[in-house]
Amino acid sequence: MDDATHILTTIKNGKNIMPSWKGQLSAADIAAVATYIRSAWGNSGGPVSESDVATAK
Repeated sequence: MDDATHILTTIKNGKNIMPSWKGQLSAADIAAVATYIRSAWGNSGGPVSESDVATAK
C-alpha cells in the first residue's frame, strides 16, 4: 500500500457503485479520506498529501 494512486482515483472518479467525489470534495478532503482509509481497520498505509491528490487522475 505504498502507492495511493488506486484509492485516490477511486475516490475522485468513482468505481462500480461508489460515486465520484471529484468537484464535491477539496483536494485536502480527498487526502484526509484516503489517509483515514489507509490507516484504519488494520491497514498500514502512510499519509496522503494534497499533491498526491493533484497528480492522481
